This record gives sequence, C-alpha cells and structure tokens, in this order.
Amino acid sequence: MTGAAALVRSWSSVWAGYAAAAWAAVFAVRGVYWALGGTLGLGTLSRGIQQAHADRDPWLFAALWVTVALEVVGATLALALVRPWGRTLPRRLPRVGGKRVPGWVLLIPAWGAGTLLVGHGGLFVSFGLLAAIGVVEPSTEIRWYALFWGPWFMLGGLLFMAAGRSYLRRSDDRGIGMAASALGALGGLAAAAAPLIVAAIA
Repeated sequence: MTGAAALVRSWSSVWAGYAAAAWAAVFAVRGVYWALGGTLGLGTLSRGIQQAHADRDPWLFAALWVTVALEVVGATLALALVRPWGRTLPRRLPRVGGKRVPGWVLLIPAWGAGTLLVGHGGLFVSFGLLAAIGVVEPSTEIRWYALFWGPWFMLGGLLFMAAGRSYLRRSDDRGIGMAASALGALGGLAAAAAPLIVAAIA
C-alpha cells in the first residue's frame, strides 16, 4: 500500500470523529454567544425561550452554560474516539498515565449521544411533517425546528454514531464493545422518547 493510499484509508476510518468534534464545537460557540447575551439566531427558537432570554431568566442562562459544558465534553469524546489518547491515556498524566482506556467508557456515551440527537432531531422533523399535512397548526417556530434544528441534531447524532462505529471496528474486544454500543443506543433512544412518554402520561 502506498503512502497516499494508507493516508486515505487512515482518514476514512477517523473522519467522523473529527466531524463530530467540529459539530459540537460549533454548537458550543453558539451557546457561549447566547449565554453572553447575544441574540442573533434566537428567532429560530420558541417564543418562550426568546422571552426568557430577553428577561435575563437565570435558569435559561444556567441551562445555556450547562449545554456549553456538555458540548465541550462531546467534542472531547468525539476526538477520543479517533485519537491515540482515546485508547491509552497520555503518560504525562499522574497515576493513570499509560493505562488502557476501556472501550465501553467511550462507546456508551458515543452511541447514547448519537441516538439521543437523532431521536431528538427526528421529533422536530416529524412535527414539521405533521404541520405540512395539517395535523398540527403550522407556525414559523415549527418550520425552523423542522427544517433547521431537526436536521442539525440528526447530523450530529449520525456523526457520533459513525465515530463510535469506527472506534468499535478498531477495538480489540468487539464483544464488549458491541454490548456497550447497544446499551448506549438504548439509553439514548429512551432519553429521546422520554418527553413523549411524559406528555402521554400527563
């Protein structure tokens, strides 16, 4: 195999991790901007969120900072799925340096995040389709969620799942890795379905 071919093959196995990290980083930048008082893009969200932002609701701003933290964690997770330190901790770290990272530690959150994001985005798109056929009343808010936020969440979810699949394919213990991936996926789907279940019960 030539050097160029090896490079292409290597890139094909890790590109999703870098793309997922970039997706999370863009989301984090957006969150920081809104948390610092920026308003560009807020018109794509619900009127309740817009009003809470205008009123400087501390709960909303706390939630924004929490999501920023989660997005930074997500970007780090995505990189860990494709970088060497995602398999063996750097030796410069005290006590844990040089130790092997168990695959399930990364695969459970990767597949959990992936299926949660795809499910969450899918709900937004579904509401848009229901509005399009007249089942629910169409609105600007629904259109934004269906045409922008839904596909954006789904893209991120697919990237995390692709990065998790790449990590699994390169894993030394495929059995545990597959079980961890399935567990994470089920957890993500349950979290995505939780709002519907709560609404049905209520």
